[in-house]
Amino acid sequence: MPIYKIIFEKAAPKFLDKQDRPKRIRLYRAIYRLSDGTDIKKLKGHDLYRLRVGDCRGSYR
Repeated sequence: MPIYKIIFEKAAPKFLDKQDRPKRIRLYRAIYRLSDGTDIKKLKGHDLYRLRVGDCRGSYR
């Protein structure tokens, strides 16, 4: 299994800290399980991917 490094942009931790505890836990779990490839789509016209967790969306490379 490849090893990945997660680097958050400045706004990401601020956003995550504002979420209620259950939602924050779901978001962190999804982020750290990106290599599983669940609910991930490539964004058209960009070199980015989208991760969806409930009503939240995140983008990454």
